[in-house]
Amino acid sequence: MSILKYYKVLVCAFICCHLNAQIDIVQEMDELLGVYDSSNSPGLSVKVMSQGQNIYSKGFGLSNLDYHIKNSDSTVFSLASIAKQFTASAIWALVNEDKISLEDDIRTYIPEFPKYEDVVQIKHLLNHTSGIRNYHTLMYLSGFNYDTTYYDNNTVLELALRQKGLNNLPGEKVSYSNTNYNLLALIVERISGQNLNDYLKLKILNPLKMNSTFIRIEHGKPIKDKAVGYKKQKEGFKFSMSNQLSYGSGSMGSSVNDMAIWMQMLNEQILEFKALAQFLKITETLSTGERAKYARGVM
Repeated sequence: MSILKYYKVLVCAFICCHLNAQIDIVQEMDELLGVYDSSNSPGLSVKVMSQGQNIYSKGFGLSNLDYHIKNSDSTVFSLASIAKQFTASAIWALVNEDKISLEDDIRTYIPEFPKYEDVVQIKHLLNHTSGIRNYHTLMYLSGFNYDTTYYDNNTVLELALRQKGLNNLPGEKVSYSNTNYNLLALIVERISGQNLNDYLKLKILNPLKMNSTFIRIEHGKPIKDKAVGYKKQKEGFKFSMSNQLSYGSGSMGSSVNDMAIWMQMLNEQILEFKALAQFLKITETLSTGERAKYARGVM
């Protein structure tokens, strides 16, 4: 056999092995996720990447029970607290433009914020070491029904302004508080003169071509391919209508196609945003000398 023919055989064998491996993965994933492939209940979307290549991308179940719309890799789901990574990214963009420093007192941008004995800095909001109380807890303690009663970032700010103290000294320990990221959203908007959604699209989302990703800053705007969130109850599924416009710590939507891009960015595979990936994964040293277990929107 000539060397050329030998190489051809090797290449063909490699391609066949590679294709067979991918087929095996697809079959295994289908078996694993088949339980969610229902024609009458909510489901999910899954995307698997390997070395920058898509090897699995499917939707299971329904995104909308009323209209029997199936999930796909383009379906837009709520991101919950993954939104914090994007708010932290907006802060990174401002730092890059020399418009803000992580060491800045937050009262530089929110002068109405209470003046405590110890200064709360931007970095303390990013890594949940500010000691500022979680607005969800404050609402619950006051009897506020945040599932049905309207609230927004102004509500969160007003709650924060009424607090006579902090839960801990800034920089002392990680104490998870959604209020931190709502305040960061407010700071981004005051500095940039844009709402957080517009600023993120300009600086982060559009350059990354994450075209299905957004922050919900208003009610009533149609969202293409948006999945409805359901709760399972005895009599079946019921959807929950959110009556809030509180964002920065949540209230984002995206698809698995877009989030695959985001994961590549976090893995430092997108050169233009390698510095952002590194920024988000930096953990601070606490005043106790311990290393924080929370970075900047990333656990």
